Amino acid sequence: MKQVIFAEVASLRLYPMDPSYEHEKSYNKADIKEFGRSTLIAATRIKNQLATNHLAAMKNIECLVEIGVAREEIVGIEHLISTNSLKDIFKAREMHVMAIFLEQEKQRIVGRMNEKRIAAISAQVSEKASASARVRAGVAP
Repeated sequence: MKQVIFAEVASLRLYPMDPSYEHEKSYNKADIKEFGRSTLIAATRIKNQLATNHLAAMKNIECLVEIGVAREEIVGIEHLISTNSLKDIFKAREMHVMAIFLEQEKQRIVGRMNEKRIAAISAQVSEKASASARVRAGVAP
């Protein structure tokens, strides 16, 4: 009988980097560090803009768009700007795990495990998160 199990402890394996790949890969360590730095600068700028517009308790992205922050700047860093968004992220992650656990429990009760069904449920929840991100970005089909 197969089932999804979440390990309490993870192990990490490091492999030597292929020198030719290291030289040719898309982003080097300096690039990645700069991405992080520029993201924090953008988040700080948006937070300051919120504070000066008395919208520190903003509830959604539309408030930011109304004060002139580009939608593309916000999507993906909401959690750095608003504690409400961070709470939503944690809640969504918890709901994802619960959906998988519930399906696993249903299968256990019936006595028939179907890992493809569990994977499908996980993919379905992930797709909802992706669709939500596309809507927030204003690029939904």
